[in-house]
Amino acid sequence: MSKAASAITLDRIVEACPEAPVDLHVPSETVVNDTARGLPRGGLSSATDQGISTMSQFGKYIENGGKEGAPPLYLFDWSVQVHCPALLKDFVVPRYIAHDLLRDMQLSTHWPSLLIGPKGSGSGVHVDDYETHFWMILLSGRKKWRIFPREDMDTLGFNYFDRSFPFTGLPKSRTWKWINHTTPWEFEMHSGDMVLVPHGMAHMVENLEASVAIAGNTVDEVNWEDFVVLSKRASTITKERTEMLDAVTKLDSVSSPPALNLDQHDAPWHP
Repeated sequence: MSKAASAITLDRIVEACPEAPVDLHVPSETVVNDTARGLPRGGLSSATDQGISTMSQFGKYIENGGKEGAPPLYLFDWSVQVHCPALLKDFVVPRYIAHDLLRDMQLSTHWPSLLIGPKGSGSGVHVDDYETHFWMILLSGRKKWRIFPREDMDTLGFNYFDRSFPFTGLPKSRTWKWINHTTPWEFEMHSGDMVLVPHGMAHMVENLEASVAIAGNTVDEVNWEDFVVLSKRASTITKERTEMLDAVTKLDSVSSPPALNLDQHDAPWHP
């Protein structure tokens, strides 16, 4: 982990943007993971009436270890560029994702984002939007990952039409037994580790202790065609996705993206 990334601590986040609004989520066993219909990824549903609306309040919640007897609140995919761009001043893009076309072509103003939650929080089975690759750097804490090979998608009940799952994959789910018929890669992620998930691969993550991570989605020549097709196919999308879709539509004349440069080095972020 770079020195710039390691400087993004919970205290630093709260100090930089104490009044920034937070949209919190709780685990759900019934919500369908379908972002095309405006639902959150990973078996999460919006948390309401929690008395926490700012980053300062959420920081205290994390420091106190959450709230005993209540479902863990999770700050999921919280855009740094939108809510706290000051954190990106010295952020360095690791060379493994420095070729990201979303960033280079300014197709999205959403990523990178923060994921912050207490022990027991996390996300259920999901695939990231629009066939994008996913990356995460764990700034603090410990996570348990499961990444499923594409051969397991049918077993997981993946709906290829709306790109959703019929269940969350959470342990208490009635269909949790489906997980027992899959062969995921399972591992623990520790502070300083970076994970890259190739496009179209289902995954789920559990916070084994209070965790802070920075993450994002990327596109390169490997998944460019699928990304363009799925972006244009989307019918119900958020404002950020609309902006990205408009940008992609303007690229109809681009027959192919720039060639993948594997010799790139770490680079400063330029929002």
